[in-house]
Amino acid sequence: MGVRIQRLIRKQEILVLIRYKEVRGALAAHGIIKIYGDVDGSMVNDVVTQLSIARANDVTELDIRIQSNGGNVRAGLDIYDELRAFPAKRCGLVVGYARSMGAIMLQACEERRAMRHARILIHYVARDEVSLSHLKDPERLALMVKEAEREQSYINAILHRRTGKSIEEIQEACGRDIDMMTDEAKDFGLIDEIID
Repeated sequence: MGVRIQRLIRKQEILVLIRYKEVRGALAAHGIIKIYGDVDGSMVNDVVTQLSIARANDVTELDIRIQSNGGNVRAGLDIYDELRAFPAKRCGLVVGYARSMGAIMLQACEERRAMRHARILIHYVARDEVSLSHLKDPERLALMVKEAEREQSYINAILHRRTGKSIEEIQEACGRDIDMMTDEAKDFGLIDEIID
């Protein structure tokens, strides 16, 4: 492929990205916040930007759409805190799936809804950054376990507060590590309403 064609393709990709950001900004100005994809630092930045646009436009109610397989616990808790701090009513809707931190971010919403065929998953904190050097060093391993336990306690507290379930019931559900159908999620207290 020639250099000119590569430049044209790159220019088109940039224009598509700009248009995508314009559309996201326009939606945020009307209170529609999209939380789609893996939970990481760039998602935190994206959500904070959307919330800043909503705040600048004096939005009084957020319509938060969530479709996420989860990801980084710290990033997910940052998003949870940002949503909770927003000075407006927060209505969450699971579109497709809210797994792991996706399910926790939903708990920041006063109204928690899910489409009929959505899936919701809660499970124990997992670590991707474990290396052999961590496993061989008892002190480093102990620190990692302590941090994971601390993060799990934050998640347990959020779920306890929102679902009314005991910590033991939450831990049992986390240990199953399976997708819940919407009826199961509603019975457990993770959502308030199923949208048919």
